[in-house]
Amino acid sequence: MIIDVHRHWSPPVPDDAPKNIKRWEKALRKGTAMLCANMAARYGINKPLKEVISILETEMDDPDGEMMLKRMDEFGIDVSVVCFVDNESWDDKYLLNVCKQLSNIADRDPKRIVPFAGINPGRGKEVLPTAVEEYGIKGIKWHPDTHYFMPNDETAYNMLKVVEDLNVPLLTHTGHIPFPAKAKFAHPKHYDEILVDFPKIKIIAAHMGFRWWREWSAIAEFKANFYGDLAMWQFWAKTSYNKFCHILREIIDIAGVDRIMFGTDSPTLDLFVPVPEWIKILKDLPEKAHEGINFKKGEIDAILGNNAQKVLGLL
Repeated sequence: MIIDVHRHWSPPVPDDAPKNIKRWEKALRKGTAMLCANMAARYGINKPLKEVISILETEMDDPDGEMMLKRMDEFGIDVSVVCFVDNESWDDKYLLNVCKQLSNIADRDPKRIVPFAGINPGRGKEVLPTAVEEYGIKGIKWHPDTHYFMPNDETAYNMLKVVEDLNVPLLTHTGHIPFPAKAKFAHPKHYDEILVDFPKIKIIAAHMGFRWWREWSAIAEFKANFYGDLAMWQFWAKTSYNKFCHILREIIDIAGVDRIMFGTDSPTLDLFVPVPEWIKILKDLPEKAHEGINFKKGEIDAILGNNAQKVLGLL
């Protein structure tokens, strides 16, 4: 089984939406496209910005999930954790409507779509319980780096108390990404404290801290319920294969293979490293890894889906 624990969706903007929402959503799409294009260029993978924006417009604005399910079939993805990013122009009512839209998509095939909602700390006290209990949201997604909040401050802790009570996992961005993100908010070290104070919450560090993978590994080695996904690592795997093999092996040896899960950051990154290519790179590791670096098929099966089955309760 192949489970993508990190896939994005964005709600279509209705014609009668307030102007501030339309402006924000347009800026969000362009900003996301620029961010991904700039990061890919860092690895020598260049795509025109217009092409990247086009992917976002055609694949993220997917009101009923038809495109998403089609791509999952094409790529061989059995289950996807689908999340959206909170939007500062939305009031709580609008955000809950977005939760409802995503929940409706999940209802089309609940065994394949696991809906996670972008809900930032500071939202109304009833937003998170309503999203989970009334709309069937299965987890929360944070972007501290682009929304500029500390994940271990008082406001975040007030929300984490509710997350723990509701028994839902948290998928949170960790690691550096290009301007205008502020990396200090996304350092994995902040979750060392959180994991002590909220030991029941399952936390998935998106990107495993990326360049801060050593810090993420050091925490995951000793803290239960701290996991990470490989979204964005396809850049390293494609352009620096031997280095990728060395680092992944070291991460497994430090943190344990049970802490690592497959992720794509679809649909934006698909343009740079197609998902089937990313899956094949991982599946081929037992046979094609750099000399002296060994992977077992069982380890790759765990990363591609078995771990996520346990963490998400899909067994």
